[in-house]
Amino acid sequence: MRAATQAAVVLGLVAAGALLLHGAEGHGETVTLERRPLPMAEGLELDFKMSQQRPRSDTYTARVRLMGIDRGLKQEPSRVRYRWEIFNRERMRGQNEMGHVTTMGLHKGNSLDPWWANGQDMTTAHTHMWLSQSACQELRRKGVTQYAVDVTQRRDNDQQELRRDSEEDFEVRIDGRTMTLRTMKLVNEHNDALWVLNDCENPLVLKINIPGYYQWALSEARTGKPIHKRR
Repeated sequence: MRAATQAAVVLGLVAAGALLLHGAEGHGETVTLERRPLPMAEGLELDFKMSQQRPRSDTYTARVRLMGIDRGLKQEPSRVRYRWEIFNRERMRGQNEMGHVTTMGLHKGNSLDPWWANGQDMTTAHTHMWLSQSACQELRRKGVTQYAVDVTQRRDNDQQELRRDSEEDFEVRIDGRTMTLRTMKLVNEHNDALWVLNDCENPLVLKINIPGYYQWALSEARTGKPIHKRR
């Protein structure tokens, strides 16, 4: 929470504990929010701050934009297509990369393998920047699921126990406002840690730490639906 001198407005937990909103100092404004602050919807744009140690050290920004979502009879995401772009590299200044990925795994997938190659246009069963909805639901029910966190240099693409360790807050800017999202912190036997949005409609990996290999954290999101204010 902000310092006591600020007029912090808490609008409660949204979507099963997914959101707290911090109001601006001294404005006493009323803010109308969507039920889910980060819906899995076409046009959602996400900026991640990335850091990697292997195969070479670098930091950069990765921007992901959802381009299209095909859904099944029960509205489950059967196909999700996104465009990615890498920029602000520290090691290779001025070298930007981009490509497209279609994932078929966001409903029942069981492997996270977020790798990109410049110019790619690939289709995969890996869940990339998300967990699958079924894994999220199992973690809520049982506190554990079987999931592979595939790290090429580690040579481990086997499924292993991914368990819910705790629930934690994660602060991020959404449509220009600082919000605190509720996450499930997940860990496995490799000491990998994933902070996943506590919303099984969009179980986005907001933050990840693969020790000695890579880390990322969501820094900003744009939904295309600005928050409306009434004074």
